[in-house]
Amino acid sequence: MSDEQLKAFRREIDRIDDALIELLNERAEVALKVGALKRSVSAEPVFLRPGREAEVLRRLAGRADNKFPAAVIARLWREIISATLRLETPYKISVFEPEPRIEGLSYLALARAYFGVESTLKPARTEAGVLRAIRDGWASIGVLPVPVDELPGEVPKEPWWVTLASAGDQRPNIVIRLPWLPTPVDGPQGLAALAVARAPTEPSGDDLTLVALETVDQTSRNRIQGAFRDAGLELAGAAGWQMPADQTVRWTLVELVGYLEESDSRLATAGAALGNALRKLVRLGAYARPPLGGGLSPATA
Repeated sequence: MSDEQLKAFRREIDRIDDALIELLNERAEVALKVGALKRSVSAEPVFLRPGREAEVLRRLAGRADNKFPAAVIARLWREIISATLRLETPYKISVFEPEPRIEGLSYLALARAYFGVESTLKPARTEAGVLRAIRDGWASIGVLPVPVDELPGEVPKEPWWVTLASAGDQRPNIVIRLPWLPTPVDGPQGLAALAVARAPTEPSGDDLTLVALETVDQTSRNRIQGAFRDAGLELAGAAGWQMPADQTVRWTLVELVGYLEESDSRLATAGAALGNALRKLVRLGAYARPPLGGGLSPATA
């Protein structure tokens, strides 16, 4: 290759780079118009559209021709989407930062990778602190660990999803699972989180719905799974917790395949099948299923 050919290729790269910047500026202008339109029609406009974002990421991944890995494309567009969202509506994020600190920093890295390098993150030492930040209006989004089974006596504190299920109709929704596609900068392999926000959920075409159930102690997970199965629903995962002070009460979080609204008759059918064993059934949210799967452990136990 001659020097002239090399210079020609570099000029072509410079032209493409300039065009990309122009397109990003054009995208930002449209985002500003979208934000202004939202504020003109609603006092509290919907600032977060995770279902729509998932659709965008899936579409772009489908157009890739293997020159860029899917994780790189997802990371680039997560930055673009997040930067655009901040133009529409500035927002802050509360992130669970447990001890030891290095693990907390991993959750911060996970949040930063998903919501962008310019996002405003505030660490919270407890799960309750994250929910409190949303309740008090400091944060619009909260990042919390994916729930796992917690046996009696092991973890006496109430898990965040149980707190959420007991919070009433004004509770925030679970809306996102992160990372979308894991990369080495997202923290330890296998680290995942769920994001909650005062934003409505919406279907993306491939979703998981999270429902919390409060039942009497003797209600097995297999019985719960059977009740949903008979109602025409499939469990993808589950997690449980039992209140140490009251061994007659058990909480189960189930992850259902598909997008379900609160009013879905199949939820009522499953609840009715559990009869007097069921004390409460609460839909906590839904999220677009990432390419590598959902967030909870296998359903049966």
